Formats: sequence, structure tokens, C-alpha cells
Amino acid sequence: PVERICGAGDFLATIYHHLGIDSSNTLLTDFNGRPTPIVDHGKPIAELTG
Repeated sequence: PVERICGAGDFLATIYHHLGIDSSNTLLTDFNGRPTPIVDHGKPIAELTG
């Protein structure tokens, strides 16, 4: 059974977590020079982060 739905942002946040990158505080610069979060909506999946 499905306990909760995980989206793409959750999946990406989990990958960044395992790489040691804090996705909630990391920004990239877009082509116009504006800071953009690497993950808009998502938190690491607790079941996969230990």
C-alpha cells in the first residue's frame, strides 16, 4: 500500500542529500543572473536517508 506520495522534488532532494548537498539552501544562477533553488518543492525521503 502507498503510505505517501513522493514527487520529483523529493527524489531530487534525496539524491542531493546523499551527495552531501543541502538542497533547501543551495541556489543556482539562471541565464538572467537570478538565483534559483536547485529543488523548488521537495524534501529528502526519510525512508531512504536513514
